[in-house]
This record gives sequence, structure tokens and C-alpha cells, in this order.
Amino acid sequence: MSNEIDILDKLRSNFVIDLKDTIHTPEYLYLITEIGGCDLFDFFDKYPQGVGEEWAKKIVINILKAIQFCHDRNYCHRDLKPENILLEFDPEKSECLDLKLCDFGLAIEYNRKDKLTEFCGSPGFFAPEMIVQSCYYGDQADIWSIGCVILELVLGHEMFCDKWMSAYDYEVLQNKLSFITAVKDAVKALFPASFKSRHSFDMTTESPANTPRYVLFFIPPLTNMYVYYICVRSINLSLWAIFIICTILTLYIHLSIGN
Repeated sequence: MSNEIDILDKLRSNFVIDLKDTIHTPEYLYLITEIGGCDLFDFFDKYPQGVGEEWAKKIVINILKAIQFCHDRNYCHRDLKPENILLEFDPEKSECLDLKLCDFGLAIEYNRKDKLTEFCGSPGFFAPEMIVQSCYYGDQADIWSIGCVILELVLGHEMFCDKWMSAYDYEVLQNKLSFITAVKDAVKALFPASFKSRHSFDMTTESPANTPRYVLFFIPPLTNMYVYYICVRSINLSLWAIFIICTILTLYIHLSIGN
């Protein structure tokens, strides 16, 4: 708890829940924070089929800005999931009014060159290298988690659970090979190789002027060959189009190395 208090005190920002005070009792320690918006998990309840590209872009850009703020100060969250993202969104104006990260109980200060070994995170959102390699880079693990959040955002909770969460079943996680296979199968189902099975996407929308420097490769290869962030300010493609292109490229690397 003292670690979370220390981190929240250092990460004062509009993108991080504000710690107002702490209260000590003989039995408990209470953290007094601002209220913030509803968490993203509750937001999913309102949109069970997922949200459209324009809404997704505005939400994702703010998530990326928030985690960029943390990473720039050498802190990784390590438990990014919908419940730990607080959102105020105006559906009438299609605007993300406010977004904050919360629950920094597993967050840690890190060195970008050093790998972490402590397993943490939540099923469906923790990076696979935590299981496969038993070590990971903190910032890159966060980016994987954001990719999973994006997936649930655009698919909706029910389809996300059906198409993705099975790879994180308890029985599957007991065996590294089974886990790798399950992740590959989930990716293949979401992004089929056959052109007849693919969905079409609008790839003409200009990227927003405030797009941060982070755009993620959603499925990272299960090796040390990570390439997560690319600059998109000068590319005349939508965030969603970049997301799909990067996913396909990384999936190709992932399957090539995995086989």
C-alpha cells in the first residue's frame, strides 16, 4: 500500500487518479481519491456490441497518453484492464471528456533496459511473456494489456470473452505450449488468413492531430523481438487502420517465429 501511495504522489497528472489524503486506523489504511468517471468495464455494459471506430479512437488515444505519461517517468502499471480505467464520455458529442488510470497497487518504477520477473496482472490482459519467458519489460507488458482493452472495446464484452478469454483459462495456463497455441488460435480466429473471412475497414480517415507517439502492435511475438511504438503523425491513415496493419505484420512475425 505504501508503494501505491508513493507512486500516486509522484504521478500527479490529469491522466492519473488524484490522491487527496490517507487515513490510518488501528486496522486499516484508507486512500482518499477523487471520484473520477465510471470504469471502462461499466462502460462496456452500455455498449455490449462494442463501439464504433470514432469513439474507439478518442478513448484509445487518451489511454495511450495516460500510459505514456507513466512510462516517460519510468513507471509501469502492470495491471491495465477496463476496471482500472476511469472514463467520462459524452455520447451525444462523441467526446472523451476525461480519462484516468487508477489502482496502482502493482505498479513499479522500472529501468527500460531491465526485465522484471514478478508475475502480476489479470487473466485476459497480462502479457504472454510473463508465462512463456517468466520475465518481461514493464512498459511492453502495459502495451499488450492496452491492446486487449482495445479488443474488448471494439468487440464488446461477450464476444471478447468468447474469442479471447479462452486462451487464459486456468487449465491452459498450466502449460506454456498450450498457452502459446491457444493465443495463436485466438489470433487466427480474430484475423483469418482467408480473404473470404475478413471484414473490411475504412482506411481513409486522417489520424487525429493529437495522436501520441504510441501506436501498438496488438499481438507481440513471444520473443525478445518487440516493436511496439511507431510514429503516425504524418501518416494519412486512421488509428484503426494502423492498428489493423500493425496487427497483421506482428502476427506474421509471431507465427513465423513460433513455428
